[in-house]
Parts: sequence; structure tokens; C-alpha cells
Amino acid sequence: MIRSSAAILLTSLSLPALAVNLDGIQDFRPNDYLGTWYQIQTTNPFFQRDCKCAKAEYARIDETTLSVVNTCVRENGQIRTAKGTAKITNPAKSAQLLVKLSPFVFGGPNYIVTEVGTDYEYSVVVSPGNLPIVTGK
Repeated sequence: MIRSSAAILLTSLSLPALAVNLDGIQDFRPNDYLGTWYQIQTTNPFFQRDCKCAKAEYARIDETTLSVVNTCVRENGQIRTAKGTAKITNPAKSAQLLVKLSPFVFGGPNYIVTEVGTDYEYSVVVSPGNLPIVTGK
């Protein structure tokens, strides 16, 4: 369920004006990030151009790795699914994750949690070089 604070964030947020901290939040709690997250706002990345109703499901694999299952509904009604992992590569910067949804991943962290609600009811995520994505539980 998306809580009202996430809806308020969505209506009051101007993404281009958002100051993004590429270090990510301090004291990221991966266990509180587990579960299903629904995409509220995005910059429409190429891999979701013909999709709606995007969501991501995270589950714990081990101390530094989460499983990731991303799904969305294509314009023709088909479900698109991508499965992979999200790995904390530097424990000192645990909000920086390396997400692999295909065998081809280049560079370092590509998923950075820059903001979360007090109870992890929403998050703001950015990939270096892109504007933030707002999600809610």
C-alpha cells in the first residue's frame, strides 16, 4: 500500500530541482527495503518506455545481496519481467548497490538510495547520470 506521505512527496516534488546525494543515505537498512516497491515517478528509462504499473520485489539472499524481480505491464498487456541481484559492494556506503538484471553491467554502483521515509514507506533512487525514481511500498 502506498502511504499518503509518498503521494504528498509525488505531488510536491520537482525532480529536476532535487539535489541528489550520490553517496546515498547513511545507515541504509537493507532488511527494511525488502518487499514490494511500486514505482510512483520516473524519468522513463529506455527499458521501460512501453511499460506501466512498474514494481520491484526485493528479498534477502545473504548479508550483502538481495534478489530483484522487476515487473511492468507492456502496452499490449503482456507482463515484462527482469530478474537479478542487487549487491552492496562497499559496506561503508551500503545505500550504493550494484544491480545486475543482465550479464552486462559496467562500472560501479548503479542504484543509489538517496532518500527514504522514516518507516521506509517511500524511497528516492538514482542511477549516476539519471534523474531520481520515486517509489513507495
